[in-house]
Amino acid sequence: MKAFILSLTASLIFVLACTESMDVSTQTPYPTLSHRPTLTPEPTLTPIPATVASTPTLNISTNLEVQVDTLPKSCNSNEISISKEWKDILTSASFTKCVMPFGVLIGADYRMPDSYITQAAMILAEILDPDMNGLPNDPKVLSLVQEYHNAWLPMPFDPEPWHSHLEEQLGNKLNSYGLMIPKWWMEGEGEFRHSGPGEHAKNVMVEEIIHFMTQFGYSRAYPEVFGVENWNSLIAKETKHAACEWWQHPENDCPDNPGYYDGDCSYPSCDVTEFYQQVVTTRAGMEPGWRGIGFPETKEELESKLSDEIKAVLDNPNYNQIGKPLTFSYSYATLNTN
Repeated sequence: MKAFILSLTASLIFVLACTESMDVSTQTPYPTLSHRPTLTPEPTLTPIPATVASTPTLNISTNLEVQVDTLPKSCNSNEISISKEWKDILTSASFTKCVMPFGVLIGADYRMPDSYITQAAMILAEILDPDMNGLPNDPKVLSLVQEYHNAWLPMPFDPEPWHSHLEEQLGNKLNSYGLMIPKWWMEGEGEFRHSGPGEHAKNVMVEEIIHFMTQFGYSRAYPEVFGVENWNSLIAKETKHAACEWWQHPENDCPDNPGYYDGDCSYPSCDVTEFYQQVVTTRAGMEPGWRGIGFPETKEELESKLSDEIKAVLDNPNYNQIGKPLTFSYSYATLNTN
């Protein structure tokens, strides 16, 4: 699995997690970078909407209306607060299931099981609201990731139409950056689990959602700390410090150790985001979806290699970074509305 970050431009394109152009491979063990789309017409598929109960509306200190929404519903539902144009485009591409935890858009192919969509929504909600009291911890970051015209989280089902034209079609029509959580990364060529997503699928979701949060939330809210546009931020400098010592992306070359996948993840919007995701998940006591070449396998080993500066950032409650394993069971029921 691999995933990556982009340089935000006036034309944000539908990719995985980087802004530079790259080929996509469905056979790698980590998310792949995407490419600049060229529009190809896609036949309209019959939508299969999900029918679920409504979710409560909350208000936070910024006066932003938010929803603790983890249950998928039809993208055409009035409860999905995106434009009619977006609803029509998503439906025509067979993306008929939507969910918006705290107003952040996740759109899924009609064949994606509700349990997988709900799990992704719960992960996103828990990252935004780790104490699960119904109020996102950082309204500044929340307001940025709510901007679906800039970025959203698609959950495609079939790699062939996606890579051949559908990703490009949606990228051109929506003019928004789609950081995908696809079926083939979660389950490969196998079937969905009737009991819901397993550990590997959850790891994929966590990785892509942290990429999304870093690129479109943290890096824009606190560019001097989490910026991925250049090598000047604190996490970018940490990546440089680790490069070819205890971190190497498998698409990048190091002296006497060339990368073993086609592509290029040497620019900051890719390399920094990949590195930082593995730092965050490992330090929180979780298993990353994949590890870079030489990356520590334990929290203790990682801790011995990180600088005091980045550890201070990760531990700073003002930045609300993951500090312990996710529960994977965000529940609005814990909210006290009195």
